[in-house]
Formats: sequence, C-alpha cells, structure tokens
Amino acid sequence: AKSCVINGKIVPHLVIQGRNGPVTLLLMPEEMIDSAVPLEGESVHGVILPHGDGSIAIIGERAENLDEIEQRVVNSVEWSI
Repeated sequence: AKSCVINGKIVPHLVIQGRNGPVTLLLMPEEMIDSAVPLEGESVHGVILPHGDGSIAIIGERAENLDEIEQRVVNSVEWSI
C-alpha cells in the first residue's frame, strides 16, 4: 500500500496479484463520477468505477480479465469517516 496525490487529495493505492500480473487499485473517496470510465493504454487497461461517495480505479495488464477483481473490490470497499 502506498499513497499518491490525485486532484490535490491523498489517495491510497494497493497492488494485488491478478492472474496475469499486478493489478493496481486506487481508492478515491469523494471523487464522484456518474458512470464507469474505461482506461486504455498501450500495455494496460482498466476502469474507474463509481462507488458510493467516491470511485475506485482498477488497472492491470492488457491480458488481465478485470471483471472478477472488479466485483471483489466493489464488494469489499466501504467508505467511512
């Protein structure tokens, strides 16, 4: 686990092991979005998901199937003060 700054806020990020390599999770409370935003890069792909009063970014290698990870993460994250 580590933190970085996104939009002036400290955001924790975690790296978990996917089936094909590392998957990065960015937990962004208070960064609200209306709907899922796909992320595509040369060798990576991912999604930013709306979740309660924030959002969660999930980024992995292009070959990584993120669907299973998305569901586990969304079911596990609960924002609290």
